[in-house]
Amino acid sequence: MTPPEHPPDDDPRPGDDPSGRGRDDGADGAGAEEDDDCGVPEPVAPHATKGPERLPRNFSGKVPLFPLPGCVFFPHTLLPLHIFEPRYRAMTRDALGLERRDEPGEPPGADRRGERLIAMARLREGFDTELPHGEEFVTESDRPPIHDTVCLGKIVAEQELPDGRFHIVLRGVVRAAVKSERITDAGYRLAAVAPLPDRCGARPDLDRPARTRQITDAFVGLYPDVDLPDVLARAFGRCVTPGMVCDVVASVLQLSPDDSQELLDQTDPDVRTDVVLRHLRRHLVKAGFKTGRTGLADPQWN
Repeated sequence: MTPPEHPPDDDPRPGDDPSGRGRDDGADGAGAEEDDDCGVPEPVAPHATKGPERLPRNFSGKVPLFPLPGCVFFPHTLLPLHIFEPRYRAMTRDALGLERRDEPGEPPGADRRGERLIAMARLREGFDTELPHGEEFVTESDRPPIHDTVCLGKIVAEQELPDGRFHIVLRGVVRAAVKSERITDAGYRLAAVAPLPDRCGARPDLDRPARTRQITDAFVGLYPDVDLPDVLARAFGRCVTPGMVCDVVASVLQLSPDDSQELLDQTDPDVRTDVVLRHLRRHLVKAGFKTGRTGLADPQWN
């Protein structure tokens, strides 16, 4: 997918790569022409032919940013949010298409249906909040930096409360690189993004099905009451990829924000399996599995 062109009023970000990290040479979208309840004919992830893990048809490339300290959101997972700040109420209403706002450069009365997307971004270290104390809206000079890789989430459930607050649930769609951003009139940050689908490197020695089984077996060793293969099959059908497994497992392991961001930054699922398996084995050692591997002969409880 070619990254969206930057409008003149957007601020290019340092290190912006004009070559477009978001282009996916390996995903052909075969079998994805059938429309479904998401109204999206072309999936972002090669496995997805139905369901919410897609970008909207004619995706604008513009997504509201929701920066939070320490928050790393992964594709294929769910994130419930309570929206209460005025600018983020406006952000949610815009994402849902409940209000129309004329944007610079578009003709008056243009059709701007809400794309139901929000990009969850992690504030960089040293920034515990997005706003200076006592100010309602952030200004360009006060805009705290975020990590460049974000996760685009689709609003799959929402409830507007009588006082204007929202309860929403996001489902992670795809990693994305923030290419530029600006402050909207409503006070929230709007970003031009380039989707970052998974792309495998050259690993002819890697048995990917066996690696996936290692990860699921280690997970079940930590959480014996969870049948992870069954959960994944129910959620994603037959097309469960190693990258998807890593994202789901990483969201459960309660890793540090830095470790989670490292996994979010990594678009090669083979590398993610290396990192996730290493974390799982470390957790197993802490749980009393002496070698970091499960098995009847292995557990040595302290």
